[in-house]
Amino acid sequence: DVTIKVNLSEWDAITLQDFTFKVYMISPTAFKKNGGKWASVNPIGTGPFKMVENKRNVHLKFEKFEDYWAEGEPFLDKLTILLIKDPMTRMASLRRGDIDAIMIPVQTSVQEAYKRGLGVDSNFGIAKVIQFNSKDPKSVWADKRMRMALEYAIDKELNVESFQRGMGRPVYSVIHSAPADSGTVPRKYDPARAKALVAEAGHTGLKVKMLYQYDPGQQDSIVAYQSMLREVGIEIIPTPVARAQWNQVLHKPISPNDLAYGTLHGSKAEVLSGADQNFGRGAVYFSSSKKPDGFQDLIEAALQQDSQEKITEILRKAEKMAYDDVMIVPIQQIELHTIQQTYVKGAIWTWSGRPAPLLSRTWLDK
Repeated sequence: DVTIKVNLSEWDAITLQDFTFKVYMISPTAFKKNGGKWASVNPIGTGPFKMVENKRNVHLKFEKFEDYWAEGEPFLDKLTILLIKDPMTRMASLRRGDIDAIMIPVQTSVQEAYKRGLGVDSNFGIAKVIQFNSKDPKSVWADKRMRMALEYAIDKELNVESFQRGMGRPVYSVIHSAPADSGTVPRKYDPARAKALVAEAGHTGLKVKMLYQYDPGQQDSIVAYQSMLREVGIEIIPTPVARAQWNQVLHKPISPNDLAYGTLHGSKAEVLSGADQNFGRGAVYFSSSKKPDGFQDLIEAALQQDSQEKITEILRKAEKMAYDDVMIVPIQQIELHTIQQTYVKGAIWTWSGRPAPLLSRTWLDK
């Protein structure tokens, strides 16, 4: 056994989590011999399967790793990951029995799977939010009335039921999976109130861009937001951004009057680390969102606690402060699905709100 000793300058409640978040062990010998470029497509690590073939944009093939550290695992002898871009082709392959599971299927495929009695694994993941530049005093979003109007203008329940086909849930918290009983009052859909706030702020007829990552699955929601906001006196110009450039949008300040339909990271298992990742002093996300005085102090205080009860108590205060100030406008939480044949047993497809399959104990009941 090898013991790693880490000396900390101060206690941090999420240190152990930091060591395990997207940290993977690889073979230093293979890395030194072949270089980083080779290692990025020829993984040699400590997992239950070893890769035997990598055909770019076609498939990855794995075989059981006989020397895996967990005795008796994995249960499967082979594993193949196929790239099938067309959703109809994916479902046809599943119906024929050519494949055993589909990760992150489109909504229509999930509905079909339920009707056919196939297995559907569901977990809530990231949240979608509207963010803005409230730091710049020249921005219209520096006015709290305008931020409140944004949330009152959007019918979150209708969006989930009609455009997400019920596969999600509306969100009324700034911190992902914030503790219950934070003392906030949800700003439910109220277009009359939103319209009055916009008029009071003197911005009726405002035209702004709404940036979003291009995804055909989001188009209906974006069009719906456009219609809802137009009703209260705000005209948005939908502005799609290619996936390759989207992170750049999220990592730099938003132009004063623009909006961005972004992502809030976190999960029930990572409430504190999610809050720190999104809004802490070292966060790269939401850099344009003005934080209420004392908010980041609360995040720092929570990080220094060694009691979950104390952490939860502090996060309740932070959530109330953030939501009351309309730090961002939360919209909905996305539901992650995997469709699988009924004979697939023991598969874990998501972890902590992310697609992260764990298949060492998966078996096929055929």
